[in-house]
Amino acid sequence: MKRVLLVAMAIGVLAGQASADMTTFTLNKSQALLLDELSVTGIGTLLEVTDSLSVYENDTMLGQVGYYGFLTKASEMTIGATAEDLGLAGQSYDGFELWLANDNDDNWEVALYVEGQGTSAFTALAPQTSSTLTLDFGSLFALNETTDLGFIVRNTTKGDAFHISAVVPTPVAVLLGLLGLGTAGLKLRKYV
Repeated sequence: MKRVLLVAMAIGVLAGQASADMTTFTLNKSQALLLDELSVTGIGTLLEVTDSLSVYENDTMLGQVGYYGFLTKASEMTIGATAEDLGLAGQSYDGFELWLANDNDDNWEVALYVEGQGTSAFTALAPQTSSTLTLDFGSLFALNETTDLGFIVRNTTKGDAFHISAVVPTPVAVLLGLLGLGTAGLKLRKYV
């Protein structure tokens, strides 16, 4: 039994080291709820940021945090916040990754944005589909208090209401830790 617990602890330590070596960041649910309209090219507005289905017409939200707004044809909106507001100021990263989903019945395009690093390529999202977007910085980049970051949404074919949602995948460290504890629990169960 001591060996089983020792193995579980070793897996947890290795998982912590693996997460410390990762320099790409993503947003958790509480950070994603802080994102708001930063700018609009054309005509549009962000109406609500929510973690419930209250503003969703079709009662499906693929992610944990939903963004509901309106854009006219050939308009785009940057939805984000400053690194300080998100608790990321003073840290250096080499990339930004975020899972986004189209909860709407129309096609939308999305891209990631980090001030000073530009935008990722736009990714087309068909209705009820999702994609993990990545913006690679190429080298470590220090986020300061005023660095804006987030994502851009646009529709080049028509104006309409949009429903885009974001979710944060479970970090690898947590998964490895749970795997280690689950293994320890199974081994312990055999001995009891």
